[in-house]
Amino acid sequence: NSAHECRTDADAAPRPMTSVRIEEDHAAGERERDALLACLREYNHRFMPRSEPAPLCLFLRDRHGAMLGGLLAETRWHWMFVEALWVSDPLRRRGHGSALLAHAEGIAWHRGARKATRDTAEFQARGFYLRHGYSVFAVQEDLPPDSRRYFMEKTLQAPVR
Repeated sequence: NSAHECRTDADAAPRPMTSVRIEEDHAAGERERDALLACLREYNHRFMPRSEPAPLCLFLRDRHGAMLGGLLAETRWHWMFVEALWVSDPLRRRGHGSALLAHAEGIAWHRGARKATRDTAEFQARGFYLRHGYSVFAVQEDLPPDSRRYFMEKTLQAPVR
């Protein structure tokens, strides 16, 4: 048996805690991390529909191709999950972030997403997302320290043509 094999069979005899050990591994590689996540996904798929994430990557570039901003997200289960939105300092407050978000929401809508979600730290962009129709559904205190993390969502609308 491989050390990376998922043990998910319900008929396997329970093992006493004395026959297993907890091992801390600071050198765990990407392969081991991917294997653990694959086992978790295998378990989850017993209870929810399979849905492969579809990456959504948008970039602001200058005429030379240098990246000046962008948005990273994925769509699945009728949701858009925004991972990152960044615009370089000289271009902020000029509508580029709004344009990136609107463009991503339009793509997500056409992929079947009807909701979007994002989390953001207090010092980041809570006001930006509120202005774009997102609402806060949860707040985590002291993350990062002496700050807050806001969990936000939005019901998407069909893009205007």
